[in-house]
Amino acid sequence: PNKPESGTADNDPTSQCFAFCNNHLNKLDDYGLANSAAVRLRDCVEVGFDEVWLVNYMYEIDFLFDMAPALQTAKKVVCIVDQRMRAGLEAACATLRTTLSHIQWHFHAPWTPDRYGTHHSKCLFLFYPKKGLRFIVCTANFLQRDWTRLNQGIWWQDFPLRGETGTSSTATATSTSSSASSKSSSDAQLAPFGEYLQLYMRNTARISASQSTKVFDVSKLSKYDFRHASVHLVCSIPGYHKKQSKTMEMWGHPRLRALLQHEPLPDEFKTQSSLLCQFSSLGSVSEKWFFGDLLLTFLANDRAALKKIRDGDELAKWNCSVVIPSVAEVGSSVGGYQSGASVPISAENLDKAVKFLAPHLCTFANEDSHPEKQYISHGRCHATPHIKTYGRYIVDTETDAVEFAWFLLTSSNLSTAAWGQMQVQDSQCFIRSYEMGVLFTPSLLARYSEYCSSSHPFSCTSPNKACSLLFHQKNASTNKQQLMPRLFAAGTSKTGVHVPVPYPVPPRHYTRSDEPWACNRDHLQPDRFNQPWVVGPG
Repeated sequence: PNKPESGTADNDPTSQCFAFCNNHLNKLDDYGLANSAAVRLRDCVEVGFDEVWLVNYMYEIDFLFDMAPALQTAKKVVCIVDQRMRAGLEAACATLRTTLSHIQWHFHAPWTPDRYGTHHSKCLFLFYPKKGLRFIVCTANFLQRDWTRLNQGIWWQDFPLRGETGTSSTATATSTSSSASSKSSSDAQLAPFGEYLQLYMRNTARISASQSTKVFDVSKLSKYDFRHASVHLVCSIPGYHKKQSKTMEMWGHPRLRALLQHEPLPDEFKTQSSLLCQFSSLGSVSEKWFFGDLLLTFLANDRAALKKIRDGDELAKWNCSVVIPSVAEVGSSVGGYQSGASVPISAENLDKAVKFLAPHLCTFANEDSHPEKQYISHGRCHATPHIKTYGRYIVDTETDAVEFAWFLLTSSNLSTAAWGQMQVQDSQCFIRSYEMGVLFTPSLLARYSEYCSSSHPFSCTSPNKACSLLFHQKNASTNKQQLMPRLFAAGTSKTGVHVPVPYPVPPRHYTRSDEPWACNRDHLQPDRFNQPWVVGPG
């Protein structure tokens, strides 16, 4: 691929920044560059907002309000939580509701019709009066262990009130070249960022098939200008989404497929690139689904590869890395085997998947790769991953530089519940859970970079907090940052952002001595705290 010979374009405000940030882990401060692309949640949750919507699967509410003390200044707090967790959350809030009596507390559990489905999305909406909205997407539950022991990813962006720029959020959006309506067009799946976010939240607001909650007002989002969104949203909502009604390509992996089909694939990726799947939990997935549904989606903008598959080439031979931490990696992590509880991969699902994924399995940590260089992953790999990442990349054989064609940071693990399963001759997609992710693409990065170069990006607080793509840690030198994977904007080799994945790319393939982590299997070799992992009876 065409890379800048040295450095990056001086006039590109994103060139020394990160597509997303890692979570700051104090336990990794002694590991080189581990926290060089990291933030704490309190760095993003800054005072000045009067209302906040907290969206997550699991909560430790006291810890959350200590970790991000600005939350204590809100006038209204809406907690959106999985239905199984709602009662416990409301009980846990009893003390806070007394000590923070100025806050109006509201709770909502989205309707989840399938008993195996969950509300798994993780994000925050911070409403700054007379200014704008800060929207944060992350991979962490609001739990202490998630933020202090595990690898996570965080993306955010500030959006101004409509009228501040004199244009509507439903104008031609950066998320698509189509101006069609999300309700009536054949390009419905490419709805502009703001419309798509509202549609997702309207579905989240459901308390039954026909009723919605009134504890938060989704229409409030229509007040903001989302035209300059730096990412695409890729979400899942439960249900049977039918191609005939044009809803199938709105959610799950069909949503990603539709977006990639509109994203040109650079020539260099057509001959030697690899796919990447990294997750923290594994469902009961079949070979047919993985290679027939999911990987076909990942190849959606590669017509040559799709033609070869239709002509009979075995997709299983495609170069795809499936990253699962090994038992040794979990045991030697800063959290030891206890952190493995946050990687709930069952032995049953693992054994089923290994039958067809064995050639693709890769470890999470690989500090032996290029020991003469100091990669960010060489520090981050000491923490067990709860982050979920997917993408397509190439490696420069001369410089070992890694470039992504696209990259997805998401709450979706490797499961049909999260991504969806095609049914009825691919005429519908069945999804069980709520999920949310952000997709980085060259074309959207080019548009966002152009916007940043032509004007000052809007911020609800300070300029360097306008978006995670503009966030730059001063203690990470340019030379060291160049060792991170990059994603370059379309049309230029000099505009790009660093992608701070917490593992080496390409990852190392499993050997006979490596054992994938399974949370319900005994691991008797002591961890770093000299403790075995013994699963109790039942």
